[in-house]
Amino acid sequence: MSPGTATVQVSVCPVIFYFCYFVGYVVADESHGETPLVPSELVDYSMQETPHIDIDTTLRLLVSPDVETSAIPGHNKTDKLVR
Repeated sequence: MSPGTATVQVSVCPVIFYFCYFVGYVVADESHGETPLVPSELVDYSMQETPHIDIDTTLRLLVSPDVETSAIPGHNKTDKLVR
């Protein structure tokens, strides 16, 4: 692992955390006392697609919001929920 790779991974972790936090907040049903969570159907779908997903390309897509999705090599192997 090169030093540049470690820097990208460290800087991506907060992005992934806040992305998941935001998605959980948006898709949760509004109810008093409910903790916002990503619906189990989305989690199940994502887990089923895991063998077909390239995590490096998905992370590259997450950290490049200003880049067109089709401009990223291997964009067809990214997580569809992230796209």
